[in-house]
Amino acid sequence: MKQENKPTNRRLSDGTSGTTAASAKVDFPPEPLKEWGKVMIGHWRSQPPAGAAAAEPEIHSSAQWILNNTALQGEFQVGGERGLWITVWNVESKQIEQRTVNSDGSTVFTIIKRQGDHWEWRQIALYPNGENETSIDTVKVSSDGNTLEHNVSHRVRNGNRLPNIHSILNRASA
Repeated sequence: MKQENKPTNRRLSDGTSGTTAASAKVDFPPEPLKEWGKVMIGHWRSQPPAGAAAAEPEIHSSAQWILNNTALQGEFQVGGERGLWITVWNVESKQIEQRTVNSDGSTVFTIIKRQGDHWEWRQIALYPNGENETSIDTVKVSSDGNTLEHNVSHRVRNGNRLPNIHSILNRASA
């Protein structure tokens, strides 16, 4: 039986009654989140940059769709540091948002958007000791989607500039 989009009389949040239309089917996830999912899904491993010190920590990362493809869930490890993240589409602001929790107790809020030939992340990290850090990350995709060049710049922690971070990740499996 086909369900029609008939107006219904409902109690509204302000306590009054009113007529509202039943929800129309929405294409979800929206295209920006689908595109970001295509980039991130799978298992990733770092490739040490040319001339890098032997002490450079190895990076491992993985991501998958969850909850009927309405969100991405991922995890990463950089040396001894671990983190878990969830990425969603914010229907109100119409942007990709990510929340990350790290093994050092810090949490990170990220806005992700496509900027021409790369993806840009604007992040703010909050640490258990009350410090905060902001940064702008860029992720450039190459090699038919199998290589990510990740640059972290404009890093500022409690008013102090920090060095940029550069890493290259290769897809280990889809």
